[in-house]
Amino acid sequence: ELRRHDTAPLIATAQQEMLDCLARAESAVEFSTRVPEALEILRRYMEAIRGGRVPLEDLAITRTLSKEPMQYVREDAGAIAAKTLARAGIALHPGQQIDYIILDRKAKVKGDRARPAILLTGDESYDTQTYEALLLRAAETLLAPLGYPVERIKACLESV
Repeated sequence: ELRRHDTAPLIATAQQEMLDCLARAESAVEFSTRVPEALEILRRYMEAIRGGRVPLEDLAITRTLSKEPMQYVREDAGAIAAKTLARAGIALHPGQQIDYIILDRKAKVKGDRARPAILLTGDESYDTQTYEALLLRAAETLLAPLGYPVERIKACLESV
């Protein structure tokens, strides 16, 4: 996720902190002993997400448009945000980037699922489950090679 340009800043920061923690190991044995510390970093970020304490700008996901907004058929969060901007009179073209926040991925009204960052009022709340899942995926990227798939990571987080 660190290498991706569309990763929310909070997710990238959390993954970088976990990576830095693991990188301080000077041997393979020490590397494995640092996993609990990396999981504690993850726990701290998960608690911030769950507690609604993350500023919206730290959750902005960037999308580079591949087509005109109204040409998107699949209604994912990025397409919804692009169409919202187009409907607001903002001209967008392929190659441009937009930032958006996932508000409620399961909302019945598509426009309530995601909102472009520039149209945020500050009163919105974000979809904690979606951001938790993104954070878990970032952790799994680092920890799966050490025998920590997402199920084991979840179990470790729940065991305290």
